[in-house]
Amino acid sequence: MVFPGFCVWPASLPTVALNKAFHDSNDRAVKGPFNRMYTWSKLKVFYVVFAISFVYFWFPGFIFQNLSYFNWMTWIAPENTVLAAITGGVTGLGFNPINTFDWNQLTVQLDPLATPVFSILNNFLGMVTAGFVIIGFWWTNAYETAHFPINSNKAWDNTGKRYQILKIIDERGIFDYDKYQAYSQAYLGAGNAVVYIFFFAVYTATFSYVILFHRHELAIGFKRLIRRSKVIDGPDLSNDIHMRLMRRYPEVPHWWYLTVLLIAMGCGFACVGAFPTFTTPAVVVYGLLMALICVVPVGMITAVTGIQVTLNVLAEFIGGAWVAGNALAMNYFKMYGYITTANAIYFANDLKLAHYVKIPPRHTFVAQLWATLISSFVCTAVLNFILHLDGLCTADAPFGLTCPGINTFFTAAVIWGTVGPHRIFGTGGQYTLLLLGFPLGLVSSFVYWYARKSRPQSNWVRSLHPVMFWTGGIYWSPYNLTNFLGVVYASAASWLYIRPRYLAFWSKFNYIVSAALAAGIAVSSVIIFFATGLNEQTLDWWGNNAAFEGCDGTGCVLMKVPTGEYFGPRKGTFV
Repeated sequence: MVFPGFCVWPASLPTVALNKAFHDSNDRAVKGPFNRMYTWSKLKVFYVVFAISFVYFWFPGFIFQNLSYFNWMTWIAPENTVLAAITGGVTGLGFNPINTFDWNQLTVQLDPLATPVFSILNNFLGMVTAGFVIIGFWWTNAYETAHFPINSNKAWDNTGKRYQILKIIDERGIFDYDKYQAYSQAYLGAGNAVVYIFFFAVYTATFSYVILFHRHELAIGFKRLIRRSKVIDGPDLSNDIHMRLMRRYPEVPHWWYLTVLLIAMGCGFACVGAFPTFTTPAVVVYGLLMALICVVPVGMITAVTGIQVTLNVLAEFIGGAWVAGNALAMNYFKMYGYITTANAIYFANDLKLAHYVKIPPRHTFVAQLWATLISSFVCTAVLNFILHLDGLCTADAPFGLTCPGINTFFTAAVIWGTVGPHRIFGTGGQYTLLLLGFPLGLVSSFVYWYARKSRPQSNWVRSLHPVMFWTGGIYWSPYNLTNFLGVVYASAASWLYIRPRYLAFWSKFNYIVSAALAAGIAVSSVIIFFATGLNEQTLDWWGNNAAFEGCDGTGCVLMKVPTGEYFGPRKGTFV
């Protein structure tokens, strides 16, 4: 995943460009837009864009937050349920052609300047397709979704209220069947239900795509791994200048990796076994097996497209089936099954970064060990600080910490852990038909493979990517087009307009601008947090409140449940 030239790892390119700007004195003038010659150095561009980004973020980040959620269509009729659901950017779907002026908001999912445009356009196609499916689910009340906000990532009960997990568990936190029958099944909003279809599809599409299109590269890579030789196999490696230059450095011995692995496994076995985790130390082995199976296909996709296929749903699907009724145990299965592979991908990305800038592999290995050790303590300290905040993950949370990702994690714990996948997706389960995503993803790769064989010269066929299409559908709930449409605009301007016309200009400044925008927002956010957040200082005016008022702010529903009644199967008859 590191050596081949086709494994570009686009996410590492802004870092390469930034470091090169600080150390490269060769800054030639280049021709750019308006037929002008641009003489600014990369470092000067970085400083200027950084300053602009730093100052500007004070507006969407603190002074005028409506710029972040620019849901101007809902301001016309704030209490219109359908208008808010379709065009709203807070709880709606964000079908709004101009929905944000906040670079931080539109880069929640992807960096448009660093991610290849073909990945973004395929994502966008998948996201829009999923959006219309979500509207269909909600409008027709499929799976009772009209009783919930259209794009919610929360779990709901049969009265249309938030699911009360304490009503279906015992004092140990384990599923109680009798309590469950007396309360309610767990329901998903339209956005969340459709997201699972696309998650299932992306997994089968990933494996089938890699086998169909990268089987030769996989064979070469595994042969070299087994031989552990310095002989460069395959034309792609022998023609790569980076590979030829890196051959002068010794590789990291296998026993280095094995030592770290054994230490980490020992810590995992000890902690899972010693603390009240309500699960078995075998969960550590489960994580390793998931990584052994998934890291190469997922890594190949990430290396080419710049977008990682996350394994969280697959990990919780298997873990939930193994320890049904035990949400805490399922979360350990999810954590080891997903994060082990994800961190391996991040590590491979860093190896490619070192490969680009010619850092010896053994130095990279040691640097990563230190970074991992330090971040473990830093992340734990930040977590402990956040957990002591009042109102965390609620609408009244300080510093805007409403926790969209954490709410998704909780909903998954309810669905996959406490209730269990066999009740949700098994025989007679309420969401069994969503499993059609698995065959859809598998078939899509074969259809695309046949299309490539039939029309090898077609540019539009070559630009399609089934894995990226399905990945676009998982960007919903709680996120929406507010977090993606601007990505399409910026990517098209950079990759489709500037790059073909002014390649030297684009090559010199594109990734520097990307790094500067992100750095300016990061520093500005930290200062805003300590200068205003800790002192609980806010600006209470229309420019900060309008985006969160009305149906888009509260999340209105299409069908309300009459008081004292409930929908769905009668109590006592749940699966």
